[in-house]
Amino acid sequence: MLVNGDSTTGERRAQLTALELPDLVDLQFSDDGAVRVALEEIFASRTRIEWQRKLSALDACCEPVLNLDEVRSHPQVAARRLIETRESGVEVRPAIPLSEGWRRLDAPRLGEHTVEVLAELGIEGPQLEDMKTAGVV
Repeated sequence: MLVNGDSTTGERRAQLTALELPDLVDLQFSDDGAVRVALEEIFASRTRIEWQRKLSALDACCEPVLNLDEVRSHPQVAARRLIETRESGVEVRPAIPLSEGWRRLDAPRLGEHTVEVLAELGIEGPQLEDMKTAGVV
């Protein structure tokens, strides 16, 4: 679970109380390794789903760390249509509002722009045909 480090003191107190670690409120910015160990131990004591249920009622920023396979079905990602499967593969859209018709161009197919690139290098006509015959292009 990720608990936002920029939260207010009240939110941090609520988070640490929900984590059953109210004694850590005054140590939250400490470099003491014991704080990290306490957090690791408490998070290991329950499943991610149990923590989601327990922490979802808080008025604080706290979200689970998702596996890649879970990201597509996350309500926020799905509602914003941030991931789309296209013929060219999986497309991750920018997380900013764009018009419905916007999308990036598909990646070019193998060799799709070869003739244009070679022409820019001065390879055209018979020289290009020779390369095609030889299987270079």
